[in-house]
Amino acid sequence: MDTSYWVYFMPPAVIVTGWGINFLLSGIRSYRQRDRCVLNEACWRKRFRVWRVLNAEADITPVLKDMGYAWNTIQAPAGICGGLAILLVVLVYTVGALLSHGALLLNNAYMDMLWALIFLAILPGCACGYSIGFRHARRNARRGVTYGDLRRRRLTDYRSPLLRWVPGLIIFYNICLLFVMPHLLGPVSPLYAPERMVGVLLLLLLVTFLAAEVLMARVTLLPRLLITSDPVIAQHADDLLRATVIGRIQLGVLIEIGVSLCVQWQLLYQRFLSSPVLWLGLLFAFALWLACLVVLILATREGGRLGGAITGWPWRPTVMS
Repeated sequence: MDTSYWVYFMPPAVIVTGWGINFLLSGIRSYRQRDRCVLNEACWRKRFRVWRVLNAEADITPVLKDMGYAWNTIQAPAGICGGLAILLVVLVYTVGALLSHGALLLNNAYMDMLWALIFLAILPGCACGYSIGFRHARRNARRGVTYGDLRRRRLTDYRSPLLRWVPGLIIFYNICLLFVMPHLLGPVSPLYAPERMVGVLLLLLLVTFLAAEVLMARVTLLPRLLITSDPVIAQHADDLLRATVIGRIQLGVLIEIGVSLCVQWQLLYQRFLSSPVLWLGLLFAFALWLACLVVLILATREGGRLGGAITGWPWRPTVMS
């Protein structure tokens, strides 16, 4: 085995491992700091106003402390699970490289897949962590605090259906491009790795997308978080935290789609350049993705205002209810 390929592989592997460890440590730090208010006051004051948790003149300190405890409790398992997912992908890839005697490192397509798999692993890890965190936050909530708004929530209360169907359309569109490609450019050898690898990547992306939809719906249906003793504040604070988590999961879905599109182009750019129809089709997919990404970035700055029946869109001054 040529050890020069290990020299090529080790720097990105060390960087990604450090990234995974940083995720892990951030989750542990959030858990340890859950009893201390570590939220950015200026940022959360604006969110409290937009989400009608408190008005601009109210004392933010007591509610900020309760929110800090709840948010750190939710965020800690997400960081830990996301970090473990990254480290697991690096470990599996390293073992695969050892078992293949470095052959895995000789193929640039497999190296491109490594980066895609890392991003594909983060989302399920963090999303599962958020679900665990919500349960812990519910268990640790103030005892005896109740309020009357117990109606069943739906995902459409927190997110517009457009943000489900447009990313799903992008994935479906790219799968169709992969099937159309042989008819436009002619078949390739069954041993041609890039097209097979892109097919596997898109299949994993579809599975991850569906899993994220299930987890977001699960977050919506989890019992209410009883954060403060005031029933009105508790209701709006719960909506804010729930929408923030859904917004982060949705942003993760968009990032994964963007990474997959880049890897797809990297692996198949020679085939795409052979047909204007194919590269224009991929360009159309990128345009749809970019439009969704801009909306998601604006929405997450406002605490996850994704056009739902409750949240509204980020360009509105306050939430709908």
